[in-house]
Amino acid sequence: MKIKNINKTIFKNGDTADIIKVVMMAYDIENDPQIEVLASQLQGETDYDTCKNIWQYLIDNVNYKADTGKQEIKSPARLLNDKVGDCKSYSLFTAVILRYLGIDHVFRFVSYDNRKEATHVYVVAKINYKFQTINCIIDAVATVQAGYDFNTEIKYNYHCDMADKGTKIAYLAGLPGLSKFRKSKRNYRVGATVPDFSPERYKVWIGDENQKNITPGKQYLYARFDLMLEYLNIAKTPKQQAYYFNQLDIIASLLFSYNYCNGVCKEIKRMAYIISGMVTEGLFSSSETNEDVRADKLDIILDELVYRYTNDIRPTQYDAATFNMFIEEVYNCNLIPTTVNGIGASSYQIADEIKKAGIYYIYTFIPEAEQSNHPAIVADKRDKQNQTFNWMKTVNTYQTPSAMQLSIRAGIIARTGMDPETYIAALKNGKQPDVAIGDPVTLTTIALVIGIITGLIGIIKFLFPADTTPKPSDAVIKAGAFDPTKDYSKSSTSSSASLANIALPLALGGALLIGLFTRKKNQ
Repeated sequence: MKIKNINKTIFKNGDTADIIKVVMMAYDIENDPQIEVLASQLQGETDYDTCKNIWQYLIDNVNYKADTGKQEIKSPARLLNDKVGDCKSYSLFTAVILRYLGIDHVFRFVSYDNRKEATHVYVVAKINYKFQTINCIIDAVATVQAGYDFNTEIKYNYHCDMADKGTKIAYLAGLPGLSKFRKSKRNYRVGATVPDFSPERYKVWIGDENQKNITPGKQYLYARFDLMLEYLNIAKTPKQQAYYFNQLDIIASLLFSYNYCNGVCKEIKRMAYIISGMVTEGLFSSSETNEDVRADKLDIILDELVYRYTNDIRPTQYDAATFNMFIEEVYNCNLIPTTVNGIGASSYQIADEIKKAGIYYIYTFIPEAEQSNHPAIVADKRDKQNQTFNWMKTVNTYQTPSAMQLSIRAGIIARTGMDPETYIAALKNGKQPDVAIGDPVTLTTIALVIGIITGLIGIIKFLFPADTTPKPSDAVIKAGAFDPTKDYSKSSTSSSASLANIALPLALGGALLIGLFTRKKNQ
């Protein structure tokens, strides 16, 4: 058979997680009628015979050569034309043939050392053989490189089975994108006193998650993770740094559990209970601040967690704060939010915008009982900021109110280098905090934040028009904008008049954002 369309090659430079994603993408889009014909020629009397025919065909027709440098994933047609490829291309060919023949299968990504990064991939078929269902190993590379027979595999330390798109299985350690995140996290300066204003700073990390897998409960965990990271950024002592590292590990373990159990509530709850017991035992109490050492320790913790879960080892004591947080914020909020006509902003996009706009809500952190200790204009703006937040709580089904509050607090820390209470105390005591909100702080800078708020409310309103809380007007939103150069001065007056001249840019900003989603809806 002559193979055409030989120039279809999919490649990508990147880390292991990137390569896995490209393998799966190549599998999802592969559709070649000529390969479908070849599949019919490789079909045997039984599924077992078919699997062995595919294995033998690769051995007879393709030479193995590992990629160096550029990682190349060849389509089946290109692989047969070149007659050379590596394990990624071997596996793609095998999986495509099995799919054409209707044989159930998964890609098996494996690691042979103590690092949970895949170094090899092959295909495992789920077939009926001698009146029972078995996993049939199809790894021609293991044969040509190490002499292994058909339907045998090299012993691995870690593995992850992945099927076609729609199957959610955690990548090896079960926490998507964590290795990549650890690298990017070094861009943040631990202990920094001046905030970093790069756009990445205001993104709430969600790993490699697909939007459809993020429930409000899971988004809460990501928001909490992001807040602990911001606290880590401003930690001033090794003891403080270690504390926030420990908190990050607890949240990472809960996210791991979520993916390990594929979102099944009762199973996540069981793993969360085990984690709460491990907290009580002190397994999450470490004074270590070296990031690489902590990464290895987290891997050990996750291994222990899986062992206890698999063997149903329940704790005799548990940390109530951790478990109650999980029940209230995750377990009870584990439903995918609905969208209007199937269209909606992604939860992580809204979370990013809420974090960016966090500074707008600074006065909501003043307790009701303490309002009288602040200037009247501050109390008035606090009420207006609360009006805006309360309306967002009504219409935003992507985040819980608690998750929004976490993102707001994280945004304030990112922008000021202080937590809200510390920043407000500095203003109240007549100090002008040395922070880069503006240089100097001006209403123009605050106007940008209000523009985000206005546009965000427009987006949420567009997606979720049925609300029970009155929508605050643009005038109310603008009147709630704080001005740290004036709000605590002796001649404090409303800044609404000063903001009047920026009404048009704000309106245009909101209209632009709404328009983007309108066009998406009409496509």
